[in-house]
Amino acid sequence: MAILYGTQSNGETLPVLVDQFGNLLAKGIDGAQGPPGPIGPPGVGELPPGAFDGAYLGWENGELVWFGTPIPPVVIKGFRPVIYTGNGGNQLISCGFSPDLVWLKSRNETYRHRLYDTVRGPLNYLNSDATLAESTNQPETLTSFDSDGFTVGNKLDNTSSIDYIAWCWNAGDTTVTNNDGTLESQVRSNGSFSVVSYTGNGTQGASFGCGLSAGPNLIIVKNLDSGGYQWPVYHSSLGNTQRIYLDGNAAKTTGTNWNNTTPSNVVSIGNNPDTNENNKRMIAYCWAQTPGESDFGQYNGGGRQTIQTGFRPSLVMIRSKEEGNWFMFDNARGAGKALYANLVNTEQDTGAVEFLDNGFQLLFALPGLNESNVSYIYAAFANTEDAAYAQRQLRRQARQEKRQQNETPLR
Repeated sequence: MAILYGTQSNGETLPVLVDQFGNLLAKGIDGAQGPPGPIGPPGVGELPPGAFDGAYLGWENGELVWFGTPIPPVVIKGFRPVIYTGNGGNQLISCGFSPDLVWLKSRNETYRHRLYDTVRGPLNYLNSDATLAESTNQPETLTSFDSDGFTVGNKLDNTSSIDYIAWCWNAGDTTVTNNDGTLESQVRSNGSFSVVSYTGNGTQGASFGCGLSAGPNLIIVKNLDSGGYQWPVYHSSLGNTQRIYLDGNAAKTTGTNWNNTTPSNVVSIGNNPDTNENNKRMIAYCWAQTPGESDFGQYNGGGRQTIQTGFRPSLVMIRSKEEGNWFMFDNARGAGKALYANLVNTEQDTGAVEFLDNGFQLLFALPGLNESNVSYIYAAFANTEDAAYAQRQLRRQARQEKRQQNETPLR
């Protein structure tokens, strides 16, 4: 929360209390001190409207004024990284929403990555650093998905005095049956991110519906029932004939996993057993690029440079198209501290990355991250609060442009 100051139409300077999203909580705060001006973000000149008791605060002709009709609420689709320390018992970890994908990693021990999702249910996990099939180890794992986060049990993801990071995504409220493809799928989607389960049929050109409102830019798939198969990854910067693996460090290769077809709300797949083994369960995590929330692209390495994403990232994953590890940076641990999706290694403070308001900066050349003459792919995600603020900024900009179009210049 923050106290901000703004001038009303009658000229009165009014202190207001807003939450982290800029939503108005109270006006005329007793005991507010200080000159007019922001005490915390987003700042008086950038204060976004927020719903409050049938009215909202907004700018008109350069003044803060009160309106009687609230604007439609901003839809929070949800990503947030959360750090916590294990207590060796049971522990509720709050991320501010009910997550549908929770990706856990110990920071100071070489424990495996563990991925949980609501489509498969709690207790069932996968390891991004291994080709192992789905495992269940109750009650020592993630035991429940809760309205404000998730609960971890008494050992694997909650060992006493061990530090952890949890990358949490929300994918909507319900899981539905989807028959858009040739394979029936179970889909939980918020339009920009979805968790999808389907059963393979081993046929080239099979397809599954992913429930997104646009074609996915990033798809990560895992065979749940058969061990020994890798995690194939589709990335829009690689194209429809290329694959790279989440669990390995080998260079991209040509394959038929994506059936040489650009994915839409339907994802076409080949007969590879790592994406389509006959009568075996598969899980797919799918993201579509969304302004203010997620960005997927590529860059060429070499020295200090800035990668524009259109928002302040909260998580950035980076991978060389050639041989290399999957770097994972987030703002909960500190932007320069790396973990690796394909390795059990502990956290490494590289000092090589900074997060900016509009992207991220690579500070110097580093093997696997920013070497000259090497091409890299990345996936960047904003957290829930930043995504909400970015959406409001886009809406505010659109309103300003509309007003400017309607203004008649003085002659």
